[in-house]
Amino acid sequence: MRMIYCGSLHIDYRTYKEGSDDFESFLKLKRNLDSIFAQKKIPLRKYPKDPTPKFCVTYYNFFLDYQSELFYEFFDIMKELSLDKQITYHFKCEFTDKEKNESPLFFMATYFDFYAEDIKHPSEYGTKYEKTFVCPKCGAVKFDQVSPLFWDTGQMKERLLLEIPANRHYGGYSFIITEHLADILQQKNCSGYSLEKVYHVENSAPPHQCYQLFVNHVLPPLSDKTPVLEGSDDCEECGKYGKTKFPLHYDRSSLDNLKDFNRAYEERTYSAFQPRILVSPKVKDLFDSLKIKPVYQPIIVVG
Repeated sequence: MRMIYCGSLHIDYRTYKEGSDDFESFLKLKRNLDSIFAQKKIPLRKYPKDPTPKFCVTYYNFFLDYQSELFYEFFDIMKELSLDKQITYHFKCEFTDKEKNESPLFFMATYFDFYAEDIKHPSEYGTKYEKTFVCPKCGAVKFDQVSPLFWDTGQMKERLLLEIPANRHYGGYSFIITEHLADILQQKNCSGYSLEKVYHVENSAPPHQCYQLFVNHVLPPLSDKTPVLEGSDDCEECGKYGKTKFPLHYDRSSLDNLKDFNRAYEERTYSAFQPRILVSPKVKDLFDSLKIKPVYQPIIVVG
């Protein structure tokens, strides 16, 4: 397993010139950065062109092994140049073939489908949610769905599956599948879930017969060997919303009763609680055959 820090450094002459109106000194900074990336052999998506006074923003999209010697060396240099606060980032984990082939479960996420298009939350169609918890310290919100799911099923278009993330302003999480996928899951004797009908609202697109999928089987807590990537301590009030723990590690002794659909004991919180869904290799292979393409991440088994 390899943890990669995917960073994006941007320098902008419009900000830089507050300290100096000399464009040549800004250009000198850019070329110094070129030299740093080249000398340290830090991979870049591509080397940026020199800026001009008109096109004055430069981006470096780079990759580092997280917490490596080079990682710390690079950030010491960025701090010296007062550029460390101008870096945005995300993490990417590269697993070995052995880790992928032997994993008994895969964390599955498809939220990019939702965010990529203007898909409306079920609360906008009459689905009712109640806030069952609002953390007084960090503000994280937990919702319970208290009505059937009302939604414009035409938004599924050609999809067989859609995850709708929780939103602190609108309501909770939903996992929606088509009747076709529901029939296949039943034929394959998949376990760990139940279905409830989705009620179509609106006439903006041809409706689909859809179901809301509920993952009923809850896994034991993560292993205490699950690494903490970054972040402050978890919220003292609700125990959530702080540390980024990844990739998911489970003790071997806790994996005796796995289902095809599983829900992590720990919920994700991006200001609203929502489940982590983990599926068996059987489900992953089935989804692959149906050209359903979530992001999959194998778990790490400890002990």
